[in-house]
Amino acid sequence: MKTKTLEQQEGKNGVLSSLNMKICKFCNQQFEPKYKWNKNIFCSRGCRVNSSKNTLREFNKKRIGRTFEDIFGKEKAAIIKKKQSIAVSKNNIRKGIVPPSRKGIKSTMPIEFFRKIGVLSVIAQSKNKGPTSIERILYKYLEKRGICFDQQYLINDHFVVDAYIPSLNLVIEADGNYWHSLEKNIKRDRSKNAYLTKCGFDLIRLTETEINNGCFCEKLNERFR
Repeated sequence: MKTKTLEQQEGKNGVLSSLNMKICKFCNQQFEPKYKWNKNIFCSRGCRVNSSKNTLREFNKKRIGRTFEDIFGKEKAAIIKKKQSIAVSKNNIRKGIVPPSRKGIKSTMPIEFFRKIGVLSVIAQSKNKGPTSIERILYKYLEKRGICFDQQYLINDHFVVDAYIPSLNLVIEADGNYWHSLEKNIKRDRSKNAYLTKCGFDLIRLTETEINNGCFCEKLNERFR
């Protein structure tokens, strides 16, 4: 966001209207606060990001060889540790477990354990963010047809699907054009398709273009007959 010069801030009487002007915490430039996201202490998003990077860098330097008690004090350290323990218990994560991907370190847990943690994190993120625009269109159509289905359904602790219809044993995936055109997601979709087919599920993949154009209705109506 561009900062206004002193000449631009002069009023009708030639007096600087500096009542609403503030100084950026990072670059020390004068700016007029307009947005709430920066709490009126940064003139732009760039300054906010750079300031957070510097803060994190300084914190990491202070943290080396020191405990939370040394950095924050006993009271604040106790609050931080309590929050960490609550997060660990909620996510069912055990202390001292090493992911199997780290070279030279043997894991005490099977790879299925870490796969399940990854899937559960995906489910938590989807619940927090809510359905995408094309998923909402799909869900509204299924509700309009009176079809019972599950959203963001976890299958065998392996994959999360956008919609699952138990009566038809049918899985429906709503694929965004951008994300599902990336190479890593194409490979993941192939392995997902193979696994679902092997487990005996029927699968329909709907593209973003099909859903936005309404062409997916005909595709689904053939399966619902």
